[in-house]
Amino acid sequence: DDGPGIPEAALNAALVRGVQLDSKGGGNGLGLAIVSDIVEAYGGRLEMANANSGLAVTIHLRRHG
Repeated sequence: DDGPGIPEAALNAALVRGVQLDSKGGGNGLGLAIVSDIVEAYGGRLEMANANSGLAVTIHLRRHG
């Protein structure tokens, strides 16, 4: 992502289905919510943080076996 990032107070809202924080795009506010659901289904977690430019999303998965 090379945009301005997401205000810290709105980071959790980015994971709610249907919430679109970028008023420029034509999306539906589903992307990060779906990714978060999939990651959680596999026992992982999604971490978001504003980077030098834009938003950095890190997925943490546990190794099984």
